[in-house]
Amino acid sequence: MSSKILKAMRAYHNPSCLTIADFKEDYSRPSKIKRLLGKWRKSKDDLNVGLVIAHIIAVYNVFNTDFATPHLYERCGPENRTALNTFLVVLARSWDFVDVDRELQLRIKAHMER
Repeated sequence: MSSKILKAMRAYHNPSCLTIADFKEDYSRPSKIKRLLGKWRKSKDDLNVGLVIAHIIAVYNVFNTDFATPHLYERCGPENRTALNTFLVVLARSWDFVDVDRELQLRIKAHMER
């Protein structure tokens, strides 16, 4: 097993996780975020903000913050860093206000105010 997986297992806390498949699903959630952000980068309109937020919250619900934040950045890739950081700033999981997409930030806030 890789050291990254072992680190993830130590940072993982999900009482309802019964199988390794459950762990793998939670571990791979950032890949789903990456896919959603990649589609959005190409079209600039088709972004399911609520789904991205749900995936991010799910990651923080099962992994401790010290693991979750770097895991999200690493798995989502440098091409999605600004968009991911914008979500994390709005959700108070990052304080890197320099690397934020202001238009996306307004869109996320509007979604959350519904």
